[in-house]
Amino acid sequence: MLAILVPAPFLAASALRLLLPLADGFISSRWGFSLRPWLGLADALVISLAPLMAAMISAFLLLDEADSGTSAYYQITPAHGPIYLLARLGLPMVWAFAATVAVGSILSLTRPAWPVLLAAAGQSTVQGAAIAMLIVALAGNKVEGLALSKLAGVFLLGIPWAWFAPLNYAWVGWMLPSYWLTNWLRVGLTGPTLLAGWGVALAWAVILARIGLRRLERQKT
Repeated sequence: MLAILVPAPFLAASALRLLLPLADGFISSRWGFSLRPWLGLADALVISLAPLMAAMISAFLLLDEADSGTSAYYQITPAHGPIYLLARLGLPMVWAFAATVAVGSILSLTRPAWPVLLAAAGQSTVQGAAIAMLIVALAGNKVEGLALSKLAGVFLLGIPWAWFAPLNYAWVGWMLPSYWLTNWLRVGLTGPTLLAGWGVALAWAVILARIGLRRLERQKT
């Protein structure tokens, strides 16, 4: 299953790149309604996808080592605590960032500006790390981790919320990193929204990393 997660962002982006313009042409000619104003929704989803896949890979690896007791051995070596966590999360998240930039620059439907793409890719990667730590912090084993990975999609609810929620209810989505990511793609990047989006993502990542580290530390005993 994990092997499928690696090419998934590229396959999904390619499918959307091919099918949505065809669907837009058909709907426009048939009913006079265009999908173009909402193509940014697809881009926001694609930009969030690679870090989400990397989060699942990292979380399942951490849970597998926890189930087998391997992570307990790391806790008594120099590669313990934050170093262990960085090693397990670092490489998948570096891949996620690179894949997101590649997908966004090559297969994007709306061609976001480079500052927007880089900010969104980086923030989405931090969100992915937060999702991985959420799964590790709450799951007792790999089976529970699989169930929680499906619930992690809650983090993506900010995508439709940023697009369709009335302005007086927009604040509800502020706690979700994906809300700010989508807002950047929709209306552009500004200093305050950049700080808000990154602040929310980093807050989630730090809080959940601390909880996950406590769980790993308890495996010493």
